[in-house]
Amino acid sequence: MPERERVGVGLSRGLCLCGGIVSDTLCLTSPTTTSLDHEMLEWLSKIAGIDPKQFTEDFFGVGSLLINGSPDEIVNADRKEFTEQGKKVSISQVEERNLDGFAPRRKEIEDMLIALQKDAMTPLNFMNGVWKGPAWVMLPSGEKKNVTQTERIGPFLDGSVKVIEGRGYDEAGTVAFNAFGTVSFDPNTKTYTLHSYAMGRVGDFAFTPAAGGYTWEIPMGPNKIRYTANVKDGKWNEVGDMIVPGKEPMRIFEMNLVRAGDTDWPSAGAIPPK
Repeated sequence: MPERERVGVGLSRGLCLCGGIVSDTLCLTSPTTTSLDHEMLEWLSKIAGIDPKQFTEDFFGVGSLLINGSPDEIVNADRKEFTEQGKKVSISQVEERNLDGFAPRRKEIEDMLIALQKDAMTPLNFMNGVWKGPAWVMLPSGEKKNVTQTERIGPFLDGSVKVIEGRGYDEAGTVAFNAFGTVSFDPNTKTYTLHSYAMGRVGDFAFTPAAGGYTWEIPMGPNKIRYTANVKDGKWNEVGDMIVPGKEPMRIFEMNLVRAGDTDWPSAGAIPPK
């Protein structure tokens, strides 16, 4: 009789040892699995009265976040944030034996992420509508250029993204400035981003909502341009300041807009299925 068979291994101990082998080797599928693991699991499973494959499913199912966790637990239980080239990246990790539990939970997880985005965009609803008023910008020559500025802003993707288009008209009514942007919220990093296209330039910029307004910044090496907006009672004031370390901020932009009405842009005009 082999030495191990003279050891008193009852049902309870056999079940516990099976759990150890299954956990350590992922039911004999790990690259570190040895022939002894195979032999011991076969012997112990007979003592414990279990089918190793079914036991594995039940064993890992008990601790499976995909099967038993809430959407918030699935996303945030083991989430890490990284910054790469000035951009934040969030990676959520879930350890599972397979992805069988993902498909039934996929929509639930996606709905949770969208709901978080929508809730985060709600404080920015004061931006929605059509706006118009005077604005000026400081040119590199030091000259002030005056324009009539218009903005149209509305929600998109069921309110999870804010879409913005700005146009600046000169005295002749010609478009002298045109910009398009989106403001979005990442529930993983819990940060807002303004993605902007303007006059051949494109960039992602940190966007920070505040009570009745917001700030956003354009980094320029050691310097930066900071835009600060305040919106109250249908009036929108926004200024831009050049920030240079060791010097007083220099005002390079200002606009004062009045809300002209509502808009169904950009959600209107969707193509129906029939």
